[in-house]
Amino acid sequence: MGQVYIVYGKPLFIEKTPSYTIGRKYERWTYADNRQFIFVDDTGFGDFRLASPPMVSDKFKYK
Repeated sequence: MGQVYIVYGKPLFIEKTPSYTIGRKYERWTYADNRQFIFVDDTGFGDFRLASPPMVSDKFKYK
């Protein structure tokens, strides 16, 4: 999550599973250019991992 935040900045919208959800939790970050990143916590301990890595052809745009 930190690397995505550093490269792309603050997401426009963050969708999270409710805290009372049993099982896998996720966060979906959406950016203005309709780019999305999905992070999944398989352990239940807040260890979110990137589940949808960007395509190799995607270019990073630095300001």
